[in-house]
Amino acid sequence: MRQAFYRMMKNVSGFTITELISVSVILVIFFGAFFGAYLALRHQTYQQGNFYDANHSVRFAVDRVARDVNEALRVEASFGTYNTGDSTLVLALPGINADGESTNIEADFDRVIYRLDPADSTVLQRILSLDASSQRNGGNDATQVVSSEVQNILFTSGGTGLSQISDVATLKRINFSISARKTLRAGAQTQTAQLDSDMTLRNKFN
Repeated sequence: MRQAFYRMMKNVSGFTITELISVSVILVIFFGAFFGAYLALRHQTYQQGNFYDANHSVRFAVDRVARDVNEALRVEASFGTYNTGDSTLVLALPGINADGESTNIEADFDRVIYRLDPADSTVLQRILSLDASSQRNGGNDATQVVSSEVQNILFTSGGTGLSQISDVATLKRINFSISARKTLRAGAQTQTAQLDSDMTLRNKFN
């Protein structure tokens, strides 16, 4: 029995050097291709994520501005230290009571200001200044970041920048344009999104 076992083991041969090298080369190629495909897929995923983030940022900003413009009674040339221009918008909205109803649209006004943060021009701010009797949500002098990583914003009417319009209080419609870039996800190129929208002020649809 023992001799038969020794004869069997003697006849078993191992892998040759050539076979081992061939297998190693195949494994290296396989894992290299797999890793390359993984990196490409990850890069594509990051790119899609950046594109979504950039589009979400500009769409949120446009929607936020549009809600205020649609509620606004008028555009104001200035309020306090804020002056309406190509990159700043001052709106007069009716003050509201605790039930959300307008108080006196002839005398009680809340102001909403959109501008780029002086300390960081890539941040679009919404500043709310309430009339003394207004109960609008948000609180007086509340500042909200509407969009970050902004590249450019522009307020126009009829193709003319608001800084070039002498009497902005008579405007019925304005156009808001914004572009933003996103590089939040490492390993992906910067994605830029741009959106503009025409907006109509309260009760000025004619």
